[in-house]
Amino acid sequence: MKFDKSFFEAEVRDGFYVTSEMKQVWAAQLEVLNDVDKACRENGIQYFAEWGTLLGAVRHHGFIPWDDDMDVMMLREEYDKLLKAAEKAAKEPSDSEGGLKTDRRVMSPYDHTFARNFARYVRCDYTTHEEGYEEDDCPWIGIDIFPIVFVPGDDRFKKQMKQVRFWRKMLLFSLTVPNSGKSKAKKIAKNIILPFTKLIGSYDMALKMDKIAMKYADGDRTY
Repeated sequence: MKFDKSFFEAEVRDGFYVTSEMKQVWAAQLEVLNDVDKACRENGIQYFAEWGTLLGAVRHHGFIPWDDDMDVMMLREEYDKLLKAAEKAAKEPSDSEGGLKTDRRVMSPYDHTFARNFARYVRCDYTTHEEGYEEDDCPWIGIDIFPIVFVPGDDRFKKQMKQVRFWRKMLLFSLTVPNSGKSKAKKIAKNIILPFTKLIGSYDMALKMDKIAMKYADGDRTY
């Protein structure tokens, strides 16, 4: 993708000052989205914007001024299809296979490259780091890809979400560094829980969350 020089100029949007550095991150995100869009089109995959990406598109006609990431979602069947296409493309020397470039990659818990219960399409030539998390916890800029799964419309859903939230909290604990946290109490709690989460393993917890989410995937799909 090509961007006009004016795109990278700092400006005030909706009362918020957007720096030139933020504009560079936006440009990188748009390039990644362009890659994802191409890969999805070539593999017959439908996706949707979500979270802040959807809100920004509707309310700000672009990025939320203070947001620096992008999120998309797709049905679970499409999600699995994209992961398979990415796996195939990773084995090919050509940049064109499946619309996935060789300096890009799809990371997920299934191949132990991304300890979350969703995937991330990243640029391997653009690094970033989130304060308070381990240095090797996905150092590249990219787009989060969330699968949409069917859930029960009764009390089973509450139990299901309670289990997912528990393992998500444990997973995030496992990815933090010791003595991190805004308060002394949080630092102590993390230092106590962290060794136990390390024993379980961040990838196993991510896969456990995925398994819980898929528990009712083959159930009644009427609305």
